Amino acid sequence: MAILLILAIGAVAYWSWRVSLRKWPYAPCRACGGKARSSGSNRDRFGKCPKCKGTGRQLRLGASENK
Repeated sequence: MAILLILAIGAVAYWSWRVSLRKWPYAPCRACGGKARSSGSNRDRFGKCPKCKGTGRQLRLGASENK
């Protein structure tokens, strides 16, 4: 009985994660913290983050760009 409960909880968690990926496929870029600037940027010199290409966000693991 406990195994079935654990499997049911795991299934609910998995499908909740999948639904959240459909609703929010992007997360803030970890390299720039969502600021879209490289870490060497300051008020005199500005450069785009090379990891997110200046968008400030990245696709979450398991998400796809196609809707």
